[in-house]
Amino acid sequence: MKIDIDFSIFCSPTDAYGCVTGTLDFEEIPDAGETVKLFDLEGQFNEFNGTLKVEHFIREHNVLMFGGVVLNSSITADSLAEKLEMKYGLFVVKYHE
Repeated sequence: MKIDIDFSIFCSPTDAYGCVTGTLDFEEIPDAGETVKLFDLEGQFNEFNGTLKVEHFIREHNVLMFGGVVLNSSITADSLAEKLEMKYGLFVVKYHE
């Protein structure tokens, strides 16, 4: 089933980079607190292997909200954003240009 997703990317623990949204296929809706492997990114980003923790599911809007991804630089965040857009068809809205 197609489910909308939403999570944030940070380029440091205190600097928000942007928000990731889009639609992915799920066999079933994961529970809050569960970790889910969404992306095949092994070895590409030291801080992020493609696994996210479910914060909650908004049933009325069919949206899965995930915990944020904290990276070590805006350059790494740019690379991840490009990968998510090109390979997975997601949208990344940068908070600052």
